[in-house]
Amino acid sequence: PGGPNMVSVVVTGAAGRMGGQMIRLIQATEGFALVGATERPGPAVGQDAGALAGGKPAGVPVRDDLSRALDGGKAQVVVDFTAFEVSAGHAEVCAGRGVAAVIGSTGFTPEARARVEAAAGKVPVVLSPNMSVAMNVLFSLVEQAARILGDAYDVEIVEMHHRMKKDAPSGTAEKLAEVAAAAVAAQRL
Repeated sequence: PGGPNMVSVVVTGAAGRMGGQMIRLIQATEGFALVGATERPGPAVGQDAGALAGGKPAGVPVRDDLSRALDGGKAQVVVDFTAFEVSAGHAEVCAGRGVAAVIGSTGFTPEARARVEAAAGKVPVVLSPNMSVAMNVLFSLVEQAARILGDAYDVEIVEMHHRMKKDAPSGTAEKLAEVAAAAVAAQRL
């Protein structure tokens, strides 16, 4: 799969909501080819990744290990929306294989984040708690507002989610707080 102008992608967490969405988007987007998919051990392993995601069959079996999904050397990038500890391990595998990583997992401990940062010293890594363009614009606006207002103002972040939300506070809320705190701290220097 994939030609000289195709981006070859492996999706981790193929049976999850975001993994399935990514597989369907890759299948529907010209210039991208799904070349691998992973899921934790269970009934999804061995299934066709496209069919598992509710899309058209992809001819790509779901593997239970990222290293196995990367065998053959076709992948250029791994897209990972799993869980922080799993994502940190996936980043290390990517670094060892020379494959870029896009990580949308949240809740990173300092140790797990350090593992991802070490991998980013070897391969390109995009790590963001929210991939929405609008949210990334908001991160920038919060940074600007916090820098302009300084520590004369208190920052409070209030969020509401559906009851199925796995992480609270969300990675997006944590990123907003991190951006605001860093901007205020920079003003004090």
